[in-house]
Amino acid sequence: MFRHLTLALALTAALTLPIAAQDSDQQNKNLDIRSSIGDLHVGSDADARKAGLPLYPGARLKSEDENKNKDQANLSVLTEAFGIKLVVAQYVSDDAPAKVVDFYRDKLKKYGKVLE
Repeated sequence: MFRHLTLALALTAALTLPIAAQDSDQQNKNLDIRSSIGDLHVGSDADARKAGLPLYPGARLKSEDENKNKDQANLSVLTEAFGIKLVVAQYVSDDAPAKVVDFYRDKLKKYGKVLE
């Protein structure tokens, strides 16, 4: 019971602390908490390597001019019982969307049935 309560508090903190973790320049800082019950990471340090998937050939990270909201996030909660990782980053490619989808459909097959 205590672990579930602690995990719930950690997740709540993970969702609210990114706002508090900004400095006067509005640049995001990373938050790392290590404890005996698990680890928590919250930051804007998201990229393709951290997602665990190969980057589509020729894709490039969306520039700050194109991505005004800076929609990049890296959240992970790791405990003895389970782990969850969410990595969000926006990339652009000059190729047709169907070609990009086919590339990732093939790469995701090793994890099980691919849903769209």
